[in-house]
Amino acid sequence: MQQERSSKVEVKIWSRTYNLVLGIALLGMMGGALLGPVLPALMEPFGVAENQVGYVLAVYTFCTALSMPFLGPMIDKYGRKKLVIPCLILNGAAGMLGAFAPSFTVLLILRAFQGLGIAGLLPVAMTLIRDFFEGPTKVKAMGYL
Repeated sequence: MQQERSSKVEVKIWSRTYNLVLGIALLGMMGGALLGPVLPALMEPFGVAENQVGYVLAVYTFCTALSMPFLGPMIDKYGRKKLVIPCLILNGAAGMLGAFAPSFTVLLILRAFQGLGIAGLLPVAMTLIRDFFEGPTKVKAMGYL
């Protein structure tokens, strides 16, 4: 494994580094949760029925679940930074463009890209915790994640 570390970097829980790792993981978790309450408000502007608006979350979740098993090994092969930065950019760009989506189909496509972007963030956060912590502190750090 290319990125394997021979010695751990000492990072304390609630340090700036750990908070950054938590922030990366939080983006992954909030991508679906924040949109749930506004789903009914999307029905009228896009002219979709109640049973169709749920696709906004389903497409996102499906793309995340489908791509996450492939992104995990890529973390070890290409490195954390080379994966997390494109994932953050893809997530941010798709999320911002989704706010201006002209149609429901475009919104679904953007949510699919957002799901792909998010899929790399949680595995990177878990890998960074594995890199930075040892023993009971690692268990505690993973628990907060």
